[in-house]
Amino acid sequence: MGKQDQALQRLRFLVISLGVLLIAYTACSYVVQDTFVVSNLTVNRLKYLDSTVGYLSTITRACVSSRNMFLAANGMNLTAQTFYQAQSSLSSGAASLDSTHTSNFVSSDNDDLQQYFRQTFFPELVAIPSPDGKGSYRPVTVSFWDLINDYVSDMQTAAAISMSELQNQDYTVNNLSAPKRAMVSL
Repeated sequence: MGKQDQALQRLRFLVISLGVLLIAYTACSYVVQDTFVVSNLTVNRLKYLDSTVGYLSTITRACVSSRNMFLAANGMNLTAQTFYQAQSSLSSGAASLDSTHTSNFVSSDNDDLQQYFRQTFFPELVAIPSPDGKGSYRPVTVSFWDLINDYVSDMQTAAAISMSELQNQDYTVNNLSAPKRAMVSL
């Protein structure tokens, strides 16, 4: 029975030793992960989220404002006051998006973000008038920087549209004024 007791003692010692090693390894892994991975990545991701949340809210507000302008101009249970409030919201949204976009581009200390602004390309539909009197929309590839700048310009231009112009249901590319073309683009 002495050999069996010694074998059990060794087995017990081995199990306890492996348990302690596993706990030590887990603690070290947690410290390394928390210090290097989570802290650095989380701060960067939160910084990106903070800088990009303005895009989503402003673009959503622009879409709702342009919708309200269209509905008010066409007498769909919205008043002229709603139209002018939506115009004002569209104009202030353009200024807000422009400052957010410029601030994100200028103040970015991250090379990846700078590269995203310059070298990530998106399709944008551009109205092209044609001699046949109809015109068409053609896709053009632009950088993120140019895409948002074009959107800001469209917001500013669409804010200048009149109610009577929105009441006109002719959306032929050749017949669109600049404000109406901007409104279609939004």
